[in-house]
Amino acid sequence: MSDLANLLEVLHGAHDQLTSLEIEYRDWSRARPTYALNAGRSHDGTVQLDWQGPGPEPKEITFERTYWLEFPARLRVEVRRDHKLVRLGVRDGAAWWRWNRAEGASTGEIALDPQGVVRVPPLLSPPLLNPVSLLPVFRFESCCVTDRAGRKILRVRARPREQPPSGASFSYEFDFDAEHGTVLRSSVLDHVGCVQTSDAVLVCYDVPIDSGRFAFDEPDGNPATRVPRSAPTRVA
Repeated sequence: MSDLANLLEVLHGAHDQLTSLEIEYRDWSRARPTYALNAGRSHDGTVQLDWQGPGPEPKEITFERTYWLEFPARLRVEVRRDHKLVRLGVRDGAAWWRWNRAEGASTGEIALDPQGVVRVPPLLSPPLLNPVSLLPVFRFESCCVTDRAGRKILRVRARPREQPPSGASFSYEFDFDAEHGTVLRSSVLDHVGCVQTSDAVLVCYDVPIDSGRFAFDEPDGNPATRVPRSAPTRVA
């Protein structure tokens, strides 16, 4: 069996044999440089010039994301920037809760909409934790076997089946755990180099997870707002 065929088999059975998973990612990204200026006037009539977009030297952006999964339907995710919690999501069966620093907390239920589509908040349906969901989105071009931190890895180069409407052309590289199919690293590359990575720095399979992880406590102390089933929610 070829490496690519082996990868497809692994992805279709990803996480099937697991009872739990804890994984922590380090996310890094940097926007493309921009060189155009916008001219405007302040309230006293002074002309002001500002870079359009991030400017010629965009800053790096880093986040930490930690997931706790208890299969089949319990999940907690915490997103931090500069070690401060900025987003939180919890799912326990059909019930979900989410919180972010800007909007506060909300809660709802996972259910089918009138069109028969399952609606799940994107925070609680990350593609990296459902590797088979990548297959309709990417065309895998090559695959090789390598090692990472003592584990066998399937490394694949891929291109999106549809490039973004901006006209930018991107390629991708994924490292999949050869046994469980977990995405241990993903990279986004343009014609210059790497512009975004998600790198797993901690992976624990089949470890006990305290049930308290799947209880939701609002970090800001305010009650969660109920989201009706009919409210529009992006499909994950």
